[in-house]
Amino acid sequence: MATILEAKFGQHLPLTRQSDTFAREGIELDVSTLADWVGACTAALAPLVALISSHVFAAR
Repeated sequence: MATILEAKFGQHLPLTRQSDTFAREGIELDVSTLADWVGACTAALAPLVALISSHVFAAR
């Protein structure tokens, strides 16, 4: 999951391209599956993002 999220948000790599990369490795992952995983992870990590944001913006 971390690899998929980092590629999407860190490297700005579209899920379609990631799906193609996995397919070349012999792992069939539909774009819809990747999108579901990204959505679930971002929802699960939202509270952590909110805490980090409030900590950062509390600094002078």
